[in-house]
Amino acid sequence: DSGPMERYGWMPTGSIPQVRRTYGYLAPAYAAMNEHQVAIGESTFEGRKELESAAGIIDCETLTRLMLARARTAREAIDVGTKLIETYGWRDTGEVLTVADPSEVWHLEIIGPGEGKIGAIWAARRIPDGHVSVVANASRLRQLDPKDPDVRMSDNVVSEAVARGYWDPKSGEAFEFCMAYNPDGRASVAAHRREWRVLDLLAPSLKLEPGFNHYPFSVKPDAPVTPLKIMEILRDTYEGTPFDMVKDLTV
Repeated sequence: DSGPMERYGWMPTGSIPQVRRTYGYLAPAYAAMNEHQVAIGESTFEGRKELESAAGIIDCETLTRLMLARARTAREAIDVGTKLIETYGWRDTGEVLTVADPSEVWHLEIIGPGEGKIGAIWAARRIPDGHVSVVANASRLRQLDPKDPDVRMSDNVVSEAVARGYWDPKSGEAFEFCMAYNPDGRASVAAHRREWRVLDLLAPSLKLEPGFNHYPFSVKPDAPVTPLKIMEILRDTYEGTPFDMVKDLTV
């Protein structure tokens, strides 16, 4: 499958069995939406380099195509995608996939299992009904309750963090996915400033302040979010703030 991104070049990494039925989908770059209105957005966060593995065969672009070709709902896409990367191996840096259908939106974060290993480390959380969330090239998942029906994760999420010294269960601090697997992302001004701006534009009543490295995973917007509002956010240059990029590019 040559795919839409010819400029990347293509190198076969392996093969997997085909399923009996697949669904049509649009793939302008990464696969975006299928015939059942399952849609996927992508944001790279890189994560820890030592977790990247060339032993796996599925990268992010390939995974989005497989999920949309084989799933009719967002939950099913999460199930399909995570089973594939656990079985055949994740061959990419850290990635966030926002997986949506007409009823639900899920936030899925994936990182490699470690050099030479086949598998993946991943966690997913459903965005509550009536809420909005944002991803800006940094992990957003913090504390995760495995008993929560709106949370899913691989079996190795905590054990791998402990084994590699990313988290000490004796420290007295709660385990946080983002701090274990993408601490640089949480320290990135480019990430948390964009998170602040989107959430503040949609829910100004919360009076969120810029400069923090942790914002709510999701917020309830002050008003319904229209397509026009989304376009306004994508055009935003921080007008009316000290970070206005039109007035000062150095911000």
